[in-house]
Amino acid sequence: MKDVIRSGIKTPAYFIHHKEYITDLNYEDDNIFFNVDNLESLCKTCHNQEHFSNEEEYSFNEEGDLIKK
Repeated sequence: MKDVIRSGIKTPAYFIHHKEYITDLNYEDDNIFFNVDNLESLCKTCHNQEHFSNEEEYSFNEEGDLIKK
């Protein structure tokens, strides 16, 4: 498993994240889906914050797990 450094913190990377989100309109576009410049390794906490931080009914516990309020 690779490590990721984001916000100055080194932690194990659990997710490969598409910087430009995959949508119904672009999921067949190899330049978006497979382009290494559109990918980044993220830890669990950063991945959850990226995808779920705007969800008002959810929050994160101390381990970075998504929990329902």
